[in-house]
Formats: sequence, C-alpha cells, structure tokens
Amino acid sequence: MLKLIEQMKKEENRDSDDSAKRSEMKMEESTYALIMAIVDRGYSEAVMEAARPKGATGGTVINSRRVGTEEAMRFWGISVQPERELVLILADRSEKKNIMKAIAESCGMRQEAHGVVMSLPVDSVVGLD
Repeated sequence: MLKLIEQMKKEENRDSDDSAKRSEMKMEESTYALIMAIVDRGYSEAVMEAARPKGATGGTVINSRRVGTEEAMRFWGISVQPERELVLILADRSEKKNIMKAIAESCGMRQEAHGVVMSLPVDSVVGLD
C-alpha cells in the first residue's frame, strides 16, 4: 500500500511539473501582454502618463470598486478606497517590464494612487494590424 501511495505521489508531481513547463512555454511564446493597473479613482490618466513614454499607445479604463473584508485591507497595510479604476494596456511583450516599472514608480502602493500593477500573457489578438 505504501509503495502504491509513493508511486501516485511521483506521478502527481511529474504531471504538475509538465503542466508548469507547458504553461511557461506558452507565456514565452506570447507576442503581447495585458498590463493591468488598479489605482484609486482619478489616477488612470497618471497611469497612462507614466506608460506612454515607455511604449504604451493607449489603454482602457474600467471603473470598479473594492470588494473584500476589513482583514484583507489591513493585511496589505494600506487603506483602500472602495472606488477604484482598472487600466488595461495591451503592449508588446518586449515593452512590458519597462511600462510596468514606470507605472509602479509613479502610481504604486507607496504613492497617492495606491496602485497595483500586474500582467498576463495574451495568446492571441484579433483586430490589430
């Protein structure tokens, strides 16, 4: 029984490693990245002002509000306004890090915007020429 359990764990780990490798390969193959900056309301233009000189040509702003418990807000050590803005920027993967760094420096957690910036790989895009 013990040998069977050990064998199952080995197979599970191997499957997990293979999945991670496939996921990594797909991210490396992506031409574009979706950069998402979540900032306090009123700071979306500041995000774009930081991103444009680094290669961003435009973005989409979505008004949103924070949903969560008070414990989650205290965990991050900041007071988060319920009203937020989500700025979505589709950028070339080669420009992603510079854009994200510029946004973080001007609109990050320690700035008035209390922003968070993240990215996701984009596996395909239709409508861009």
